[in-house]
Amino acid sequence: MNSFTLQELEDDNLVDDQHISDIDDFIDDVEEQLHAIEDDIKSVTSYKLTPEESNSLSIDAKLKATVTSRTYDAIAREAQKKALKNYQQFLSPELSTLLINHANIQREYGTANDHKTNDWEIDTSTASDLEIERAVIRLRKKLTHINSEIEMISQENEKNNEKLQQIYSQNEKLEQMKNEQINV
Repeated sequence: MNSFTLQELEDDNLVDDQHISDIDDFIDDVEEQLHAIEDDIKSVTSYKLTPEESNSLSIDAKLKATVTSRTYDAIAREAQKKALKNYQQFLSPELSTLLINHANIQREYGTANDHKTNDWEIDTSTASDLEIERAVIRLRKKLTHINSEIEMISQENEKNNEKLQQIYSQNEKLEQMKNEQINV
């Protein structure tokens, strides 16, 4: 299939000015139709707020009601990025250093980033005494963190069991009241 550029066609006199203006008109018509379709989509996906709604809704709800969902999501993402950037700019250098140190400590001594194998093993054949000592200290800290997590989980479990018992007792009372009303 042969393809020609507009310049080649003009050079060969295969296309005259009338054809070029017809093509330009066609492109303009297609663009107008595209804008009309976009306007139709916007009219379906968003709606006008009444004055009562405008006064009673929050700014977030007003924005969500008047723009398309994709536009709203883009605006929300941009606002989150700006808020995070401004928050980080206003942090003191000491606090940002503390946050970085905290992340490093969690990565080093926490258990969330552990792999399934070899994170708890120390290769004594290739490691120096200093490396072995550091690994032992790191593993002890991990064990301390695990023990504290276990204690917190057991405390939460006790609280949840108490709440469950309260729910059971309330259900029993409701069943008794229901049975009493049926019997009366």
